[in-house]
Amino acid sequence: MKTELASATKQLAEIRAREAADKKRTLFDSAIRAGKVRPADRAAWEARYDKAPEVITEVLASIADGTAVPVGAAAAGYAGGDDTNLDAEWAEYARVFPPAPEPAKGA
Repeated sequence: MKTELASATKQLAEIRAREAADKKRTLFDSAIRAGKVRPADRAAWEARYDKAPEVITEVLASIADGTAVPVGAAAAGYAGGDDTNLDAEWAEYARVFPPAPEPAKGA
């Protein structure tokens, strides 16, 4: 019975450690995707998390998306979605910059 209890205790500890690691990984993956934490700063944030997981979870929840790294529409170079109507864009371009007249034949 002692052996079974020790084995069950060890298995439970491994399961809890795996769940804690998954929770931590998910938290920081999300924070990085949301631009709350720079990927280069992940190790430092994880070290803080190891000391006070609840506090760091609250801190990350309070940080606005894109604070550390611009994401989505705020990202540099963002040119819009895929819903651009190219025909309308070219028509507007042609209106603003009409094509030059073609030279007369024989000239």
